[in-house]
Amino acid sequence: MSIWLCGTLIYSVTASSNLKRNFINLACLIYVIFFAFLIPSLGECLDFENENMGFGWIDCITEGPCNDDCGWVINSTGHNSSWSLRSGEVEGFNSTIICRRVEVEEGPVNVSFWWKLSEDGGSIFFYIDGNYIGALRENDQNSREWDYYITDQNNRIPNGSHIVSWKFQGTKSGYRSQAGWIDDLEIGPCEGFPKVKLVSPDDQAVYYLWDRVGFDYSPDDVNRIEYCDLFIANEEKDRNEIPSSGRNYTLYHTFNNTGDFVWKIVCCNNVSKCTPARERRITIKDPQPKVRLEDPHDGSIGHEGEVMALNFIPTDNNLRNCTLFINESRTDNVKINPENGSVNTFEYQFNDTGIYTWSVECCDEEGQCNPSQEVWSVEILKNQPPTVVLISPDDGDNSSYVNKAVHFVYRPSDDKKIEYCALLIDENDTGLKSESPVIGVEDTTFNWTFNTSGLHTWKVICYDNESASNVGPENAIIIQRDNPPLVTILYPQDGDLCFVNQTIEFVYIPADDRRLDRCVFYINGSEEDRDGSPINGSESLLRAEVPQPGKYAWNITCWDDGDNSNFSEGSISVERPKNICVYEPGYSQCEAEGYEVNRTKIGDAIRDVSPGGKITVMAGNYTENLVIDKPLILMGDGGEKPKIYSEEKYIVKIISNNVTIDGFYVTGTSNDGPADHPSGIYASGSENNYLDNIIIYNNDISARTRYGILILGVNYPIIINNNISDFTNNGDHSHSSAGIYLCNCAGNGHIYDNYIRCVDGTSSCGIAQRNSLITCESGSALDYCNTIIRCSSRLC
Repeated sequence: MSIWLCGTLIYSVTASSNLKRNFINLACLIYVIFFAFLIPSLGECLDFENENMGFGWIDCITEGPCNDDCGWVINSTGHNSSWSLRSGEVEGFNSTIICRRVEVEEGPVNVSFWWKLSEDGGSIFFYIDGNYIGALRENDQNSREWDYYITDQNNRIPNGSHIVSWKFQGTKSGYRSQAGWIDDLEIGPCEGFPKVKLVSPDDQAVYYLWDRVGFDYSPDDVNRIEYCDLFIANEEKDRNEIPSSGRNYTLYHTFNNTGDFVWKIVCCNNVSKCTPARERRITIKDPQPKVRLEDPHDGSIGHEGEVMALNFIPTDNNLRNCTLFINESRTDNVKINPENGSVNTFEYQFNDTGIYTWSVECCDEEGQCNPSQEVWSVEILKNQPPTVVLISPDDGDNSSYVNKAVHFVYRPSDDKKIEYCALLIDENDTGLKSESPVIGVEDTTFNWTFNTSGLHTWKVICYDNESASNVGPENAIIIQRDNPPLVTILYPQDGDLCFVNQTIEFVYIPADDRRLDRCVFYINGSEEDRDGSPINGSESLLRAEVPQPGKYAWNITCWDDGDNSNFSEGSISVERPKNICVYEPGYSQCEAEGYEVNRTKIGDAIRDVSPGGKITVMAGNYTENLVIDKPLILMGDGGEKPKIYSEEKYIVKIISNNVTIDGFYVTGTSNDGPADHPSGIYASGSENNYLDNIIIYNNDISARTRYGILILGVNYPIIINNNISDFTNNGDHSHSSAGIYLCNCAGNGHIYDNYIRCVDGTSSCGIAQRNSLITCESGSALDYCNTIIRCSSRLC
């Protein structure tokens, strides 16, 4: 038997036939000529898609082209694709090998590929020129998933002709289906696969629990990159979608366990080619605790015997305890399970004066301990009692009164914290306290009311947190006796006459020896008005209106700010006026004299006037619906007739005896139908109560109502010199309209010199009578002594 070389891979053959040896040498020469593949700068890539094994595979014995006898075949189990190259299935510890010749021009180059093993076990051995490079063993696999292999810096293929080979070796006796797969083979830089350059972290980098670690990389590919995934311990953790070639990117992961971890970044392009960067390792450790001192700050001042709050902030993922150090010595102050990331407090009492240092050391559950970087100092001084400055009232002040709260102001000072201050009056504790007043700032907490006049004393005693207190100073204060207010009435005088619904002004002067608080006006015990800020010694007004006549008792009571009160009282007589003037503001006015009361509405005047009184109405427009329910004279002032306008059924309604209406312009439009008898002026008695002495004189009545004047149940009506027009039945021919309608009237009355003009085309009557027999004074019919035109009937 002799040994020979084809490339540098060593194989054994028998020496029985030189012819066979020559044949093999000839086969090697033929392969070199026809089947050697040149590895240019772009590299060689095989993904075995479309069941294509590709050219360049050789029989490792004959170095001739590989066929089915090579024992490796295309298989439908692929990495990121449908197909891969699978070894022949072997039994027990048998093996099968496949080789490939490559020619490298621009070396050295890497060899990389994805691989996996069958469930039944096995190993893949990788060689370059017959030299063992690495074994991809069963225990390297994770649940028989695909894994990645790439040659390291020392095993790259140099320039020249070389043979690379893969041998699958069975590892289990009795197992007949052991096999291995390779896929996505890349020899040298390959155009078909993405490239991934890792930037950071460096291999074997160290981070800590809960750190958010950024994994920086730069992908590169001639095709579009679809995504890049971060794998840690072969588990996908993060992804970048469609990263751009040549740019830097970062994927992130937060570790919640300590230990050593393998990580890589795998990028895939749009032709389903995926390539990982070479794996790196990262170590995750449990961090040491951190401590930051918070306050009191370095150089702070404290006092002898004071319990100081020493605040610090620890930070760690599993804190166990923190210990206080004073003057670099461990104390018994230990805080178990301190709050992570929050302010924690040690309380420590400094019993002696001097300068002390303090720091804090914290430990975690792993036994790692770390002190604070800061070591701060505090200076402990001897305790001094507080001092107090009295601000107000001044010593000897006499501006305060009995039953009036006095406002006390003081300013406390101390070399440490003041616990509280107390107010003392006449050496007696008042029970008033100001908790934790601010040192050096005026305190305005105390108010005290004296119930006796005369000389008193006051002072404030303050206590610090060592119970030390001041002994003074003390101020005197004179409390004045409080006299009740004085109320002087100027108008009205007792028994003065006033009128109903008239605004009565009560003029008075309040006076007091201190500040007035309020004055209230009462009529018959009911409050009518008040002044919430009366001026001491000045005239003031309080007002009231009385709706009904009669005699009324009134008083004005004033209070000072000590709640002392006094009053003045009297009475007034309230009557209805007999002579009222009505005017329209801005259009007309009443004379300065001649009327008892002025009003701006006729209805208000009718309400207020005494029975039998007179109401004089000045020129103007009065939109009112009038009801006259008492004897009175309602008269225009004799110039321009005042206008009364209404849209009600009756513009003026008379339901009382002895009523005179003289000198008005009555107008309006009623929305009521003719059957409701709408009228300009309506006088209405009843079957058992006829009205007497109704005088309607010298009025212009131009109202779109059914009747100009409607008289029902009146004895001897007097209707003289009225101008009546525009009355209408609104097209309702079943109801005729009339300028004057007399119904159930007794006696002859006086109806003459009236001018009545009907509306053309309506069913109208000048004067209509029902159950009435009124004629002119001559005995003639009423159309004889009245002017009636344009009516369908003069008399009805």
